[in-house]
Amino acid sequence: MSVAPAPCVLIADDEELLRKLATRVLERAGLRVETAATSDETLAALSRAAPPDALVLDFHLPPARGSDLIHKVCELAPQLPLILTSGDLLPPECKALLAPPRVVFLPKPLAPTALVDALQRALDAVGTERPRDDR
Repeated sequence: MSVAPAPCVLIADDEELLRKLATRVLERAGLRVETAATSDETLAALSRAAPPDALVLDFHLPPARGSDLIHKVCELAPQLPLILTSGDLLPPECKALLAPPRVVFLPKPLAPTALVDALQRALDAVGTERPRDDR
């Protein structure tokens, strides 16, 4: 029996409660989860030798917010599946960055099933294997 390692998702949000809830939901879906509370932590995680397989990113994550942060993420990891989240509407200049299913926008509050479905579609779009049992 061989099991592929579960993809790792980085949840980048300054709201601790949301990070905890999303962690619980994604771990139950069989994904590994890391968290970041600032844009600096997020960019550091993306710069590591073993970066995450996908990113759930709060559009207003301080200190580097909004489109500046999204552009930095896209420079560091241009093929990374990206789920943008916000309690506000996504600004028009950022809508051009959306490329479903790899880059999508989910409004807050996040619905657990919508988050899991969006991540699974995004991971599938870039060919990231999800956990499977080869018995």
